[in-house]
Amino acid sequence: MGKVLPQRDHEKRGLRKVPIRYSKSLILLFFLLLSATCLASGGSLEGRVVEHTLKNGMHLLMLPRTGAPVVTLQITFKVGSVDEVEGKTGMAHLFEHMLFKGTTTLGTSDWEAERPIIEEIEAVGEELDALRAAGEGESERSRALLEELAKLQESERRYIVKDEIDAIYSRNGGTGFNAFTTPDMTSYIVSLPAGRVELWASIESARMRDPVLREFYVERDVVKEERRQRREGEPVARMMEELKAAAFTTHPYRNPVIGWPGDLDTLSVKDTRAFYKKYYGPDNAVVTAVGDINPDDFIALCERYFGPIPSSGFRRYPLPSEPKQTEARRVELKLDAEPIAILAYHKPTLPHRDDYVLDVVDGILSYGRSSRLVRSLVEEKKVLTSVSTQNGSPGARYDNLFLLYAEPAPGVTADEALKALREELALLAAIPPTREELERVVRKMEADMVRSLLSDGGLSRRLSYFQTVAGDWRYAEENPRILKTVTPEEVSAVCAKYFAPENETAVLLIPTGGEG
Repeated sequence: MGKVLPQRDHEKRGLRKVPIRYSKSLILLFFLLLSATCLASGGSLEGRVVEHTLKNGMHLLMLPRTGAPVVTLQITFKVGSVDEVEGKTGMAHLFEHMLFKGTTTLGTSDWEAERPIIEEIEAVGEELDALRAAGEGESERSRALLEELAKLQESERRYIVKDEIDAIYSRNGGTGFNAFTTPDMTSYIVSLPAGRVELWASIESARMRDPVLREFYVERDVVKEERRQRREGEPVARMMEELKAAAFTTHPYRNPVIGWPGDLDTLSVKDTRAFYKKYYGPDNAVVTAVGDINPDDFIALCERYFGPIPSSGFRRYPLPSEPKQTEARRVELKLDAEPIAILAYHKPTLPHRDDYVLDVVDGILSYGRSSRLVRSLVEEKKVLTSVSTQNGSPGARYDNLFLLYAEPAPGVTADEALKALREELALLAAIPPTREELERVVRKMEADMVRSLLSDGGLSRRLSYFQTVAGDWRYAEENPRILKTVTPEEVSAVCAKYFAPENETAVLLIPTGGEG
């Protein structure tokens, strides 16, 4: 079994690795659909989701559900790596880390004693970064500053209460306390007993209003090491980075969420604080609460804790469009690893009609054991051991990519895998799928949607994602309805339109010892 393309973003349907044993029976589908109809007030979310917007712009989505006295709470900010500027990539991901460090009352035993030390740390770190940027990183002054920084950081440690927020949530029955950053958004999640929701409001409003960039340079080094290990130890992650950089020449989707190495070296406290003030206001946030809640009580709670936080008032300006690709692009990586081939094609994002059609294409090609690529290339021809596709990478706020990922079977080269993938795409472009095949795939996709409705966490992620990316959580329900209207002829026409040689970017991992 090989690796799957790493995914940090919650896209419409994640890139799936489909081993040969993967299967969905009609019995499973039946029970999933039955479960959906047994959800409170039926399977539809319309009429069950309660919306409210605070005066400062914070948007609330509440979905009461009977059952366990638990609530899943999620705050999603419409900010990710796509919002960063050149030279300062990795800011969104770094700030996600920083919000776990606490506030003036959380994460510290004595803020008044800690504050002057933090101010000294920031001054020394800023001077040290400036010397490094000027090429004087090995100068006597730089070495002296590095030593001073280490002493200050050691002094600060006596006041730091490590992971205090996590500990408080855990003591109060919290689970799943986590966060993630994608090109499109940043989310913070926790599940708590229904009687502890006010604790969440108190902590999260404090993190929004008054975060402290505690241990900034320590955490920046942690992220740099994380990036180094990812590139050296995860060939697929490196391939994806090369793919996006080749496929996007100007659009910020080309940048890795973790940031480019040179940028991470010089991300400053000043810039990070400015990034926070611009994007982390309540007017750029969506809050979802799913589970045992009373919407009126939750609104009143949010008004009390989040309402006093002023909106940022920033304006979001359109990003420049990626120029149309006019010729094929190819990147080869020579690594001590097994061969891998990845193909990418530019395509529009939601709610473009072609995006819906490509969702169906995604399903036809790799959704389950009976899908075309698995059946033809893995089971029959045996040229691949693993194959996956994904519609909508690396994000969905802007036009994006359709991806195909293949691990060649022993003795098969990455180029031969590419050839096999292209042949399957050409076949689908030339001959429309049957109506039966299309309906079977759409039913499976509908079952996938139903499965996401069976947990509070799944519902919370789904609501947050579509409200942030599409501007309306109702897209989550509109999507399956429109998929049912896609025709076989549309599938072939869209494949012919986008899977063209001049629109292709290919990245191949070539084993250093030769393929095969």
